[in-house]
Amino acid sequence: MRRLVLPLLAGLAAAPALAQPSPLPEQPTWAREIAATGLDSAFALALDGQGRILVAGSAAYNVVFARLHADGRIDSTFGTNGIVQLQPDPANRSVLRTLAVDVDGRIVAAGTTGAAGRGDVLVVRLLSDGRRDASFGTNGIVRRDVSGDDRVRALLPVADGYLVGGSAEGLATGGGTPVAGRGAFLAKVTLLGTDASWGASGVIYPDFRGASEITTLRQPFDGGNTVVGGVRSLSGQVDAVFFPIDQNGDEVTFPLGSGRKFFALTAEAEGPIGLTHEIGTYGAVARSGADVLVMTFSGWGTWTNTGTFDAGGVDVPKGYFATGTGYTLVAGTSDGQLGFLLSNDVHTESGGDATGVTVPYQTTARHYAVGGRPTGFEAMVMGSGRRAYVTGWTAGTAGRTSLLVAAFDLPAIVAGEEVTAPNAFTLNVSPLPARGMVTMRLPTAARLALVDALGRTVRTLDVAAGTHPLDVSGLSAGVYILRTDAEGQVATQLLPVVR
Repeated sequence: MRRLVLPLLAGLAAAPALAQPSPLPEQPTWAREIAATGLDSAFALALDGQGRILVAGSAAYNVVFARLHADGRIDSTFGTNGIVQLQPDPANRSVLRTLAVDVDGRIVAAGTTGAAGRGDVLVVRLLSDGRRDASFGTNGIVRRDVSGDDRVRALLPVADGYLVGGSAEGLATGGGTPVAGRGAFLAKVTLLGTDASWGASGVIYPDFRGASEITTLRQPFDGGNTVVGGVRSLSGQVDAVFFPIDQNGDEVTFPLGSGRKFFALTAEAEGPIGLTHEIGTYGAVARSGADVLVMTFSGWGTWTNTGTFDAGGVDVPKGYFATGTGYTLVAGTSDGQLGFLLSNDVHTESGGDATGVTVPYQTTARHYAVGGRPTGFEAMVMGSGRRAYVTGWTAGTAGRTSLLVAAFDLPAIVAGEEVTAPNAFTLNVSPLPARGMVTMRLPTAARLALVDALGRTVRTLDVAAGTHPLDVSGLSAGVYILRTDAEGQVATQLLPVVR
C-alpha cells in the first residue's frame, strides 16, 4: 500500500509549483452561505432531475432543507425563500444526515431525533415544492426506535420504499453472541412506517462479528440487488465491510464473485463513507488514522489501486467520487476547520519500457476556508461535466454557523494530460431518472457510449453539436453510464433508468 504525503495548502492561496498543473481549482466557482437560525450545519447533498441542489442538516433543534439553482442562486419556489425548517421533536435536537430524491421527485432525508443518548431513526419526506408529504407517515415524518441510541448514516430509495442504515447501542454481536459496542441495522420504511413484512418487524441486523455500523447503500449494481457498505471493529482491528442483499434483505452472491468482503483499515478508522461504481470498477473511501484511505477494486473483491493519502492535517473524508478510468475525488474536513478536496488520477504509459503500465498520474490536495473563516465539507456530489458540489458549514462569531454550498469546476484529465480550459466539455441529460425519452445537450460533436452496470457497452452513436433525443424505453431498469468523447475530451453522466 502506498502512502503519499501532500503539501498543506492553507486558505485559498495558490498551490506551490508542481511537475504538472494541479487538477484542483484555487477557489470555488461559487460559494453560498445560508443562515436559517445561526446554528446551522448541512450534512447531506443531492441533485434533483432539473439539476437543482438540495441540502439537508440541522438548524438549532430543527431539521433544515435548502434548495439552490446550479449557478448558486437560492430557489425561491422552495419552502420560504428557499428554506424549509421542521421540528420533529420540540424538546430535543433533530438532525438529517443523508438525503435523496426518489423517482417521483419527492425529497427524502433520514437522520435522528430524540434526547441525547436516546436518539430514534427519523425519516422525512417532502413534495418537490418543500411542503410535507401528508401521505407519508405522520404528516411527512416517520420515527422508529430500533434499539436504544440509534444513529443513521445511509439512505436509499428502492422500488417500494426506502432503506435506512446505521447503528444502535446494544446490537453488536459476534457469531450470534452479544459483544460490547454499537451494532449495525438496516430498516425498510414505507408510507406507514417500517415495513413489518421485511426482516424482523421492518429491520435486519447483520452479524459482522464485532461492533459495526452501516454507512453506505448503493443500487443497483446487478439485477436490482443493493450493496451495503459499513465498518466493523474486532480485536483492535477495524475493517471495511461490503455485501449485497436482495429485495427481501437476504445476503446474496454477485455474478462477479462471492458475497461478503472485508478490507482491513487500521485500529483507528472510520468508514467507508462512500461507495461508487463505474464500468466494472467499485471503490470506497475511509478515514485511516489521520489520513484518507482510498480503496478501488474490480471483479468484486480484487483490490487494486489502494493508497493512504495525507491532505495536510487530521483528515476526515465525507464525500467520494470515482470513475472506472482511475480518477478519484474526495471531499472532507481537515483539523476540524478547513474543507479539503483531494484528487488522484492514474494513466497508462504509452512510450518506452513502461508502455502499458498503469501508474499514478497526480495526487493533489487543497484546503479551503470560505471567507477566511473555519469551514467544513460534509458531503459531495458530482454534477454534469466535472463540476463537484459540496455542502457543510462555515463558522462566524459567537459560535454561530451557517449552511454552506459551493461548486468547483474541475479540469478534465485525459491520458495523463490536463485540458487547459476547465469544464471545456459538458454533457447535460434530462429528465432524470429516465423512463422513456431523454434529451441530451452537447456543445460539440461527440461519440457516445452507453454502458451498463457490469461494464458492457449496450449502445454507441455519433452525434453533432446541439440537442438530441435518446430513447431508453427498451433498456432494463438500472443505472447506466453515458460516456462521451469529443476529440479527446471525455465526460460521463450517470443515467438511472426506472420502470
